Amino acid sequence: MKFYEYTQWRNTGLAARLGLVIASIDARAFVFIFIFILHISWETLYTFLGIVTFFGLLEYLGYSVPVAIRKARSLIAGRRRFVQRTISRRRRIIHG
Repeated sequence: MKFYEYTQWRNTGLAARLGLVIASIDARAFVFIFIFILHISWETLYTFLGIVTFFGLLEYLGYSVPVAIRKARSLIAGRRRFVQRTISRRRRIIHG
């Protein structure tokens, strides 16, 4: 067996990427090109270019899309986490 037959499974969890001339960007950004193709207008072109630029900026900063969403959620939630007592949480689960 060849080397790549053993290591093929390692890349199955990676996100799909589309290579451009300068860099590769997450392929989820290019979902909007299909929207642009289906509805060709200046607004959808600007939206597509803005979203691709946003994804490129995330790549430049070193974030993937799921990591950026988690980071934004943690920034919105703040540092303090409020804890409920276990009995009141159980009571709410049982009684709605």
